Amino acid sequence: IPIAEETKDIIPIGKLILKNACNFLKQLQAAGHDDVDISINISPVQILSKGFVEDTIEILSELNVDPTNIHFELTESVFSEDLEQINEVFGELSSYGIKSAIDDFGTAYSSLSRLRELNVDTIKIDRPFIAKINELREEATVTNDIISMAHKMELYVVAEGVETQHQYDYLRYYGADKVQGYLISMPMDADAALEFLNYWGNDA
Repeated sequence: IPIAEETKDIIPIGKLILKNACNFLKQLQAAGHDDVDISINISPVQILSKGFVEDTIEILSELNVDPTNIHFELTESVFSEDLEQINEVFGELSSYGIKSAIDDFGTAYSSLSRLRELNVDTIKIDRPFIAKINELREEATVTNDIISMAHKMELYVVAEGVETQHQYDYLRYYGADKVQGYLISMPMDADAALEFLNYWGNDA
């Protein structure tokens, strides 16, 4: 990825990834999973490239995909640079219904106090905060405080790196909206993901 970013090849690669994600979304919908969205990791090189928003909307239109089913995730560390430009692009994406998320939140640039300035819908709490749920007494953790404050800002909260039932129970009790991690599933390809959804249905 760093090489692709340096050569700017990440831009055409990103377009191909978006098209593949859209086609997979349509496959899911055809199988009856109408309530499933697709999250796509993007590079700062992509989001700051000329015509990114226009190209994105064109691809969604060509493939007849509803923009509200698309989420773009950008890792928190990139917000230390080009914040205003990235935030402006997120605002443009939002005007079309595309949602944006801060990935790996909590260990880099952003703070909860800055979230009000960002055109994002979701924060994904980074793995170290989730790991602490196993290591610390409940009253000593801050993950529940992050969830509470994010909700007060009307942000959606996803917990990353959930690996134990104890972590899951804690996050469910304190109101995390979604979780991801090995407790739910290892990474899987498209066919396995479809089979997983068909098996678990609305519980997935």
